[in-house]
Amino acid sequence: MKKEEISGLVRELLCYLEKDQKEDFFKVLHQFAKETNKNPEDIMYDVSKIAVDIGFLGFSIKEENKVSYWVDVVEASREHREIESMSMSISYNYTDLMIHLPCGRVIDWRGKKAIDMIPLLESSLAELVKHRVYYLQFECDPARNLGTVKNLLEILDNALQLFKKYPEAIVDVN
Repeated sequence: MKKEEISGLVRELLCYLEKDQKEDFFKVLHQFAKETNKNPEDIMYDVSKIAVDIGFLGFSIKEENKVSYWVDVVEASREHREIESMSMSISYNYTDLMIHLPCGRVIDWRGKKAIDMIPLLESSLAELVKHRVYYLQFECDPARNLGTVKNLLEILDNALQLFKKYPEAIVDVN
């Protein structure tokens, strides 16, 4: 996607968000995706990165289909037999935090080699620890302990340990 397309789209979409018109936001987002033959999730990811970069710190979007993911490692062979799973799932409650980290969205981990995810998880953990106060604004519902920085640190560390244990494995996300 061209930078001009994204920045123009960002301006338009942020206007809807500032007016709390989320329905209009998603209409424009999906129309743009259809016109450009792009995935709406990818566009939303680009928009969120730019929104935060330009200071729209209240940026937070959750689609209607909220999904939690289980992360496994599978054999690199054609059969992709499961080797081991993370001991916890990664809930949609962490999306707003994760899109601002080097590891990105969990769904984007699918099909990558575990060894390639290790530096991304290590830098994400370091970033969360070093700038914890900054990331608190992206927590989902800290009063109910949902989507918190503290919990995400534990989850990312769990993934990191799994990927270090099986570096040649392929990451599977369900």
